[in-house]
Amino acid sequence: MNDKNNIVDIDKYSLLDLLEPDNAEILELESIEGKEDEYSMFLGTFEFTIAHYYHDNDKKITDKEVVNLLKDIKANLDKKMNYFQHLPGALLIENLIEIFDEENITVHEFNLVIDYVLEAVENRSWMSDRQAYLKWICYYIDITIEQEDQQYKKRVERLAKMYDIPPGAVDDLLEKSPDFVMGEAPDPLTLNSEFIAMNDDEKYEYLAENAPNDFNLFLAYLSELESNGNIDIAIKLAKRASKRFGEMFSLHLKIGEYFLHFDPNISKGYYNRAISSLEKVELIPDEMKKDIVESIKEDIRLCDKMLSEDDT
Repeated sequence: MNDKNNIVDIDKYSLLDLLEPDNAEILELESIEGKEDEYSMFLGTFEFTIAHYYHDNDKKITDKEVVNLLKDIKANLDKKMNYFQHLPGALLIENLIEIFDEENITVHEFNLVIDYVLEAVENRSWMSDRQAYLKWICYYIDITIEQEDQQYKKRVERLAKMYDIPPGAVDDLLEKSPDFVMGEAPDPLTLNSEFIAMNDDEKYEYLAENAPNDFNLFLAYLSELESNGNIDIAIKLAKRASKRFGEMFSLHLKIGEYFLHFDPNISKGYYNRAISSLEKVELIPDEMKKDIVESIKEDIRLCDKMLSEDDT
């Protein structure tokens, strides 16, 4: 079909219908590295959609799931677009359709764009974090709040020290994209007028009882306590919320991630609680549980490595 504006029926058309045929010159391309600007519309669509899906919709998604999604798209270009029914895939298809109205790209070029993103995920696998790419891309395109930025920076700086990473490589990990700078994200601590009006004791009690309902606010307040020198209160608040919502493995997981940058021993405890809580969840398939547990165990191994480094 030549008129791409008419190709909007995902029940009828495939991605292959939207792609241009390859030619000999295009097929000689091995990578889009160094040509990112030329393919920025498609590359940016993948990065922007993945980042916002993780940041705004599903904080549990992992880099491995992103890799599986991208490989699935690449392997099924000929399938009708309604084949991609899982939400991140459906969002990608929706956003890509809009780009196809404005830009042409061949099959080989499209696959190279996907390969570029897959390589970016692989290049961050050394960080021993099942969401290393997701956290980086959110930071890179500047959709994170200040507390998330600080947490990411501290983690990178600690890993850099642990693995003796050159300063230049650290700078690359802490660089933000000039093309995606969209202004500073709002601070959760300033968005909730009722929370602002509370005194310190009331804030503590509110978050101890409501942490899962507003987890960004919970993390932001932990960061504020830490930066104000009240780390003991932050530890107590996290412990109380963990005890109050002991069945929520995702809560233990996020608290573990929060404490990792300054106390891996506390972090390890929460990771172990996450595993224990996950085993009691009936709605998650056993195979998926195994993958999540193995990812958490990788985090625990990182904690052990960090603790051993501190002892030397």
